[in-house]
Amino acid sequence: MLLSLDTHIPYSRRLVVTPGVISLLLGLIILVIGGVLLHYPSLQILGRTIPEIVPGLLIGVGITLVSTGLNEYSRFRSTTIELVKPVLDLEVFPNKTVETMTRKFDAYRVSALIRNKGSVIIRDAKAVIELEDIDTETLKKMLVPKENGNCAVKCPAPVDCGVKRVAKKVDTHEVKDEIKSERTYLVNADSPKIVGELLPWATPEKPVPRPGSADYVHITSISPHQTARLLLFEFIPIDNRFLVRIFSEYGAPGPADPHPRHFRACLIMGDDELKFKVTVAGEGLRKPLQFHLVISKKLLDEVLKYIKENSVSKAVNELQKCVLNH
Repeated sequence: MLLSLDTHIPYSRRLVVTPGVISLLLGLIILVIGGVLLHYPSLQILGRTIPEIVPGLLIGVGITLVSTGLNEYSRFRSTTIELVKPVLDLEVFPNKTVETMTRKFDAYRVSALIRNKGSVIIRDAKAVIELEDIDTETLKKMLVPKENGNCAVKCPAPVDCGVKRVAKKVDTHEVKDEIKSERTYLVNADSPKIVGELLPWATPEKPVPRPGSADYVHITSISPHQTARLLLFEFIPIDNRFLVRIFSEYGAPGPADPHPRHFRACLIMGDDELKFKVTVAGEGLRKPLQFHLVISKKLLDEVLKYIKENSVSKAVNELQKCVLNH
């Protein structure tokens, strides 16, 4: 059993001590005490008169603390920014040539657009995701079953999980590469949990190379007035349900990838709800950005309805409703 100290209080409602504030408050308190002693020179404490030098010393200490606090606070405000609630975006990856489970389907990718409206660069930005209000057994039942280590859904290209190149001998003399689908996800199928797991950026600034495997793409920097795309999940309609694929630090699969880019988890969602908490942190932020998403079959059905009507803007507006206001 995991012991959690998270009270589920959004960062916007938590008490955050800003640098310089404590020094400023202590300095003001000491100034008040020094002023009182200076105004009442005959004041006694424990039956003894306060020496005349004490009020002056207290006032000097108070002024020093106030000036130090103001300097720290102004420097903190000038070198940091706050991020606002992100806007969700929707990308459609059509699949018109291959059928799976007797139905043709498209893949719909959901991203969060993180906008830096300040004048400070956010460096080494990372984002993590947590699946909320769901126990291990329920999550286990929602996971796509694996067959010999591979996903049982067998999504075809271009929406499969990725490719792996393996050597294939054509005859006794010639050897060439063959592309083979690699359909696995990272979460443990026997004891699944998604707590504080990394999410990828569409344009990472510091990919982490891993020989023999796909790079990690979970670190980026966001310049002033830049919008960074944070990949969240994909959903695919299958047999009146949805396959929801949560991204991992491997990033999104691409047609030219020499190695598979695994999803964090692949879930089959029927009438269930999925609640996500996403936290973005980085150097230059006054406090981490935190937002919550609630995904339901009803909402995704509405999104698909607008897409079929060629009203992509309405579909995006409908999708935005899943972002909770905390």
